[in-house]
Amino acid sequence: MPIQNQSTIRSENLREFISHRPGLIIRWGIPVFFLLLVVLAIGSYFIYYPDIVHARAKLNSINPPKPVITKTGGRIVKLFMGDGWEIKKNDIIGYMESTASHDEVIRLSSILDTLKYFADSNRLEEIPRFWKSTNHSFSMMGELQPTHQGFMQAYITFKDYLNSGFYVTKKQMLNRDLANTKKLLQTLLQQKELQQQDLAITIQNYNVHDTLHNETLINDIEYRGQQSQLINKKMVIPQLNASIIGNQSQQHALQKEMLELDNQITQQRAIFIQALFAYRSAIEDWKQKFLLTAPENGKFIYAGFLDENQLLQPNQLIGFVTNKTDKYFAEMLIPQSGFGKVKPGQEVLLKFSGYPAQEYGSVTGRIEYIKEIKTDSGYLAKVWLPNGLVTNYKKPILFSDDLPADAEIITEKKRLSDRFLKGIKNLVN
Repeated sequence: MPIQNQSTIRSENLREFISHRPGLIIRWGIPVFFLLLVVLAIGSYFIYYPDIVHARAKLNSINPPKPVITKTGGRIVKLFMGDGWEIKKNDIIGYMESTASHDEVIRLSSILDTLKYFADSNRLEEIPRFWKSTNHSFSMMGELQPTHQGFMQAYITFKDYLNSGFYVTKKQMLNRDLANTKKLLQTLLQQKELQQQDLAITIQNYNVHDTLHNETLINDIEYRGQQSQLINKKMVIPQLNASIIGNQSQQHALQKEMLELDNQITQQRAIFIQALFAYRSAIEDWKQKFLLTAPENGKFIYAGFLDENQLLQPNQLIGFVTNKTDKYFAEMLIPQSGFGKVKPGQEVLLKFSGYPAQEYGSVTGRIEYIKEIKTDSGYLAKVWLPNGLVTNYKKPILFSDDLPADAEIITEKKRLSDRFLKGIKNLVN
């Protein structure tokens, strides 16, 4: 009886389980699950997923901001520019401490530029007049004082060799002496010609008297008188020749002196021009050390807080001059492990460390070219940024030279199904 009751109970439970209708989730869950598997399988064939090579990059520009750096240590005694001011190339930003007067050196530099223009255009005669018109003594030259004294000595000597100076006047006097000597030579030549004609007549007379003497038609005294007269006439010619030779020697001496004078004039002018160029070079060196100037047109931005009379160190960064440009690019180092997949024209996503990708997104670029020579860190590539420094979230990135970024190179896009099957294949193998 207990055995029969137990069998009856099991049969009733089985009939109750078989006769019970499953719930909605159980009835439709399995078909929906298989349907989702089929949809995912079909979708994986149409959905593409990119293959990415990771690399490091840094931002650059064709015309990056130019730094303004001190060339010497000392106090900055004067500031002319404010933060964010528009500035032009060679505009003065500030004065560094110097024993020279900055204003005097700047004024002298402008004057020397004009003197160089006169020298280059061969208008040396205008230099003294222009220098005198400046009416400035330049007494506070400081570090430039020795060079200034050397230049002034060369200038004083140079003035004596100009057209209104002593040596050119002396040359003019020598020219007049040479012209008079040439006139004297012409007179001597005329005298010689007349003496030769007179000698010819005297010889004819002597021949007549010689014939008469041989025929005893004249006495010896008269004959000797004719001989003496002939000798006197002949003696004049050598004297004239000696005077002509002396005149020619005198001309040669004058010409030699004039050539030497011309050489001195040329040398002294060259010495002055050389001193002028050396002085300009010294002033340019001084300006590089003690003047803070703009390297190009743009906007000046201080690198920190700076006040007058602040002590600065050599090679200290003062600020930058930025120039508006949209020609940005990135220098990217491709690791050797993924280099074979990377080709020019592929898309690159740049995520800058200073701009979180979750908030700012990424900057899109394309590989312009890849260098074939490997460096210690990888292969260098240039990435062109067609949209500039605007992310895919439409947010701008401020340019900073060498701003680092994580680069994701999209080498190719594959189907999810291919990746899944490849994973299974690799797992089986």
